[in-house]
Amino acid sequence: MNTGNSPYETKPNDKSIRHTLDPHRQIDKYKEDEASQKAPKVLPHEMENINKFLGDTFVSLIEIRNILVAAGKNKEISVHAVDNIKEKIDEINKIVLEIPEELDKIGI
Repeated sequence: MNTGNSPYETKPNDKSIRHTLDPHRQIDKYKEDEASQKAPKVLPHEMENINKFLGDTFVSLIEIRNILVAAGKNKEISVHAVDNIKEKIDEINKIVLEIPEELDKIGI
């Protein structure tokens, strides 16, 4: 009835011990495991909707930019003025995209 999986088996083990992790790699592995087991940071209650508002702002600015692109095809509208506004919208969107990185520092 011995299936070979018994802890009381007395025959010699033909599988050698594999030392794939030296102490340095083992410590790194434990740190990786610890990082993956931590709960993600959450913004304080007062700020929980801020990411939604930032997303809405980004989308609204993209829609405005698309309207300006369409308006720029009109010969009566100054292309230079439209380009200036589009550049400003692009700058604002760049800043909006950087804000979540700063919010990560606030998370608890």
